[in-house]
Amino acid sequence: MCGPSMTSAESKKRDADYRAEEDLRTITRAEEVRTDQTRMAGVVKIQRKQLSALQRVGKAIAQQSVNGTGTTRRRRRGVSQRA
Repeated sequence: MCGPSMTSAESKKRDADYRAEEDLRTITRAEEVRTDQTRMAGVVKIQRKQLSALQRVGKAIAQQSVNGTGTTRRRRRGVSQRA
């Protein structure tokens, strides 16, 4: 991508230009999906599945913290307590 003669400033400008072009492609694709009812229906379906899965994980994490599990470390056998 960067040749040996390319300066740091030139490299940064080229990277910024590439990012801007890629961002434009991303926004264009997002708009295409947003205006296509069939594709948006698929997006909503997947979004609901993922939200449901994340909620289950969140509940499990909350339950662990209520029960006191997951945040404490077990003592190893043979290790004496210090006063």
